Amino acid sequence: MTFVLASSALMLVPGPAMLFMIGIALTDGLNKAFTALPGLALGLVVSITISLLGAGAVLLASAQLFTVLKLAGAGYLIFLGVRLWMSKPGDPSATNDDAKPQKSLFWPAFFVAVLNPKALIFYIAFLPQFVDGTAATLPQFTILGATFCVVALIAAIVSAFAGSGLRRGAKSNKTLVIMNRCGAGAMVASGVLTASSARN
Repeated sequence: MTFVLASSALMLVPGPAMLFMIGIALTDGLNKAFTALPGLALGLVVSITISLLGAGAVLLASAQLFTVLKLAGAGYLIFLGVRLWMSKPGDPSATNDDAKPQKSLFWPAFFVAVLNPKALIFYIAFLPQFVDGTAATLPQFTILGATFCVVALIAAIVSAFAGSGLRRGAKSNKTLVIMNRCGAGAMVASGVLTASSARN
C-alpha cells in the first residue's frame, strides 16, 4: 500500500506520457488516445526491465550515453509537440470518435515511454527502496514493476479523460485550437526540459 501511495503521488506531476495523452485526447478524442495505451504499457514494461537489468546504473555512470538517449528522447517529444501544434483538431461538438478510422498510436506512445533516461535512472533508485532484502528479490521487483505500470496507466487514462473533457467543453473550434496549442507547447517544453536535465 505504501508503494502504491508513493507511486500515485509521483503521478501528480505530469510527465511526458501524461502530456502526450492529454494532447492526443484534446486533438482527436478519447478513443484515439486509447490506441496509445498498449504502446505505453509495453514501453513502461521495457523501460523498467532494462533499468533493473542494469541500464539505469550504466546511464548514471556514463555521461555520454545519458546525453545521447536524453537528446533522442527530447527530440522525439519536441517532434510530437510540433506535429500536434500543426494538426487540425476535430469538431468539439462531435460525440462519435469512431466516425473516422483510428490510426494506432502504439509506437509513438512506446517511444515516449522508452526514450526517457531520467525514468530509467529513477526506476533503479525508486523501486529498491521497497524491496525486502531478506526475501527473494526477483518476485518483489516483478510485483513492484507491475504495480507501478498499473498506476502509471491509470494516470494516463485519467489524463486522456481530462484532455477529452477539455475537448468536449470547448465551445468553438477556435477555443479548441488554442487549447491544442497549449498542449503542444507543454509537450515541446517537456522536451526542452528533458534536453536540459542533468543525470541527478
